[in-house]
Amino acid sequence: MFLALNPFVAHFTAAFCSLLKTQVMKQLFLFLAVAISGFVARGQVDFSIENNQNAASLKWRTAQEQNVHAFVVQRSTTGVYYDSIATITPTGNNTNYHFTDNNPAPGVNYYRIYYTDATGRIVYSVVRSSNFYVEKNIQVKVGPNPILSKATVNIKSDVAAKGLLKVLNQQGSIVMQQDIYLTNGINSYTLTAENWPAGMYYVNVMFKDENVQIPVVRTRN
Repeated sequence: MFLALNPFVAHFTAAFCSLLKTQVMKQLFLFLAVAISGFVARGQVDFSIENNQNAASLKWRTAQEQNVHAFVVQRSTTGVYYDSIATITPTGNNTNYHFTDNNPAPGVNYYRIYYTDATGRIVYSVVRSSNFYVEKNIQVKVGPNPILSKATVNIKSDVAAKGLLKVLNQQGSIVMQQDIYLTNGINSYTLTAENWPAGMYYVNVMFKDENVQIPVVRTRN
């Protein structure tokens, strides 16, 4: 047995159900928006970086560390491929963290931090960089260039130590090679190029962990 509804009652019931659905959807949307907003705020990892006497000092602070398992600091010299250089255990909300990279690579170093939570989710920070200039202990000049028959290699050194002077041709073969003993100041050495075929050559000065290469041209009258 079915009861026939009054048209007005049926219309009111349909409108009320539609309104109820709308309000429920609004509340649900509002709840999701708040939840997502809170999640993003908790998920952001930002840090500062300072170049401190050839060391990179990284600092960051967290407001909430819900389910954070570990912070991992990564470094890259290309900005593409990163190596993990430190893992830091969280200690709780409102914590100031600090890590010092005492062995940055010469040139630009890129850093980022990511954390993992209890579910294995990974959240990355922004990428920040710092440039570490390397002061060379030696300066090399070769002249004249182009070379007719002889040239002088002037090596300015800040320290006294043994080094190696060699000349390579375009094929990478050693044309000449000799041990050198640098003193603090200007050190001069003579290259005799009379028997060198005309072409491009490379004067290399190797000193400790430095390798300075100067391209020269051997020409004929």
